[in-house]
Amino acid sequence: MSDKKILFIFFIFFIFLYFLKNFLSFKYIILGFAGLVWIICTIYWKKSVIFLLYWILLEGAFRKWVFPFMQRELFMVKFLILFSIYAGYLISKKIKGEDILPPSSLNFLIIFYLFMGFAQIFNPNLPSILIGVIGFIVEFSLVPLIFIVKEVFDKEEKLYKFFKIYAFSSLPFMVLGIIQYNLPPTHILNYYAHGTPAGAIAGEAVRVISTFPYIAGYATYLNLISVLLLYIITIMNLKIYERIYAYILIALVFLSLFLTGSRGPMGFTLFIYFSYLVITSIQGLYGYKHLLRKWILRLIPALGISALFIFWTPFGKRAYNNFMQRMGEKGEQDIKERIKITYIEPLGFSKYAGFFGYGVGSAYQGTVGFVENEELWGNMPRAFEPEPGRLILEYGILGFLLIFILRWSILLSFVKRFLTLQNSKLKYLSLLIFLYLFPVGIMLAQINFDTERNLFFWFFAGFLFLFDRLKGEKNFENI
Repeated sequence: MSDKKILFIFFIFFIFLYFLKNFLSFKYIILGFAGLVWIICTIYWKKSVIFLLYWILLEGAFRKWVFPFMQRELFMVKFLILFSIYAGYLISKKIKGEDILPPSSLNFLIIFYLFMGFAQIFNPNLPSILIGVIGFIVEFSLVPLIFIVKEVFDKEEKLYKFFKIYAFSSLPFMVLGIIQYNLPPTHILNYYAHGTPAGAIAGEAVRVISTFPYIAGYATYLNLISVLLLYIITIMNLKIYERIYAYILIALVFLSLFLTGSRGPMGFTLFIYFSYLVITSIQGLYGYKHLLRKWILRLIPALGISALFIFWTPFGKRAYNNFMQRMGEKGEQDIKERIKITYIEPLGFSKYAGFFGYGVGSAYQGTVGFVENEELWGNMPRAFEPEPGRLILEYGILGFLLIFILRWSILLSFVKRFLTLQNSKLKYLSLLIFLYLFPVGIMLAQINFDTERNLFFWFFAGFLFLFDRLKGEKNFENI
C-alpha cells in the first residue's frame, strides 16, 4: 500500500469520525479508531515512524480546532502509533530471526535507563500509581526509537529526500504563525489546547504557536527546521529553484523564531549556526579549502536574505522590536537567573529527593490534576520549572546521574562519528546532530517534559546506528 493510500484512509476515517460523533457511542468510535491505527501502523511500521514525525506537527490543530472535545484521546494517539511501531518492529525481527538490538556499548545504559523508569512507577512516594504509568509513557516510551531509526532509511538517498521534504513542508506552518501574529489573543487561531486563548505576549503581539498545542512545541520545531535547512544548503546539491526556496525558508525560520518570543530556541539556533560555521571553517583551512569556499558561498546569501527581511521590512522590524521588548522586560539578569537556577536548583532539591526521588511523573505538568490534596506529596517541593530540578525530584540523585551519563554518552558518540566517518555527508550530519542535541546535554533544553523535543532527540540519536549502516567511502567532491 502506498503512502498516499495510507494517508487517504486516515483522512476518510477522521471525516467518518467527525460526522458520526453524534450517532455512535463515543467509546466505540475511539476503540474503532485505535484498532485501525494499531493495524496499519503495525503492518507499515517503518513508514509509521515518518508518519509520527508529521503527526506531531498536526496534533495540536486537531486538539484546538477539529476535535476539541477529544483532548486526552488525541494526546495519546502518538503513543498508540509508537507502540504499534514497536510491535511491528519486534514481529519483523522475530520473523527474520534477527537480533532486536544492534550491537553497541550504549545498549546497557539505555536498557538500564528504561528499567529505572519502569521501576519508578512503583516508587512508594507517588500518591497514585496512575501518575507513574502516565509519567513513564510520556517520558520513556520514545526511547526505543533509537534502535528503530536505522531500519527506516536503507539508503542515503532516502534519508536526504526525507530531510528535504520535511524541511520544505514547513512553509504552511510558518505562514500560519505569521497570520496568528496579526490576530488578537482571543481569536480562535490563537487558542492553546484545552480551548484557552493565548496568554503569552511579546511586546504588542501574541507569541505564536502555529498548529502546535503550546509555544514550546512550535519553537522546538523551528529549531529543528533551521538545522535541517543549514544541512541542506551547505551539504546537499540543490537545483536553483530549491536553493532559492531554501533561502526563503531560512529567512522565515528566523522570523518565526522572533514571532514565538522564545529566547532559548533562538539562542540555540544562533549557537548551532555559529559553531557549525566555525568548525567547518577550521576544517576548510586545514586541507579542504574548496569546501570552505562552497559553504560560504551557499550560507552567506541565506543569512544575508534573512537579515534584510527581518531588519528592513516593516513586519520584520516589528517582530524584532517586540522580541527585543520582551528581552528588555525580562532583562539580562532574568536570563542569568534562569541559567543559575538550572544548575543550582538540583542541589537544593537533592536533600528532599534523596537517592531515589519521588517517582516518574511526579514533576510532569500533565499529572498535576490527578492529585487534589497537595499534602499527599509529603515534603516534595512543588515549585519547579527547569528540567534538572524536575529530574532529580522524580529520579533522585542516582537517576539524575544516570540520565546525565547517558545523554553525554550519546553526544560523545556523535563526536566520535564526526572524527572517524569517511563519508563526508554523514560526517557533517553527525556534527550538526551533536550541535542540535548539545543543549540537552548541558541541561538547558528539556526532553523528558517536552514531547516534541523528546521525539526529535531519540529519533536523531538513532542516527548513531544508522551511520554504521550507511557509512561509505570518503567522497568530498560530491558535496
